[in-house]
Amino acid sequence: MVDRFIVELRTQHEWAWLLALYLFVGSLGGALYLLVWILALPPVLALVSIGLVALGALILLLKLGNPLRA
Repeated sequence: MVDRFIVELRTQHEWAWLLALYLFVGSLGGALYLLVWILALPPVLALVSIGLVALGALILLLKLGNPLRA
């Protein structure tokens, strides 16, 4: 009975490089926006941060593949 519960190592296929890039770019944009508010940085950096978040969203849609699945 114990033989059936042994788990073997397998590679995962869910975390592709596009998903990692989305998480990096989206988090970078969110952190930059937060720093703009906390440290009173120039407003142009707020636009850059919103652009990074939008780029992350586009990367996520690209990862999705079929736009109708969104």
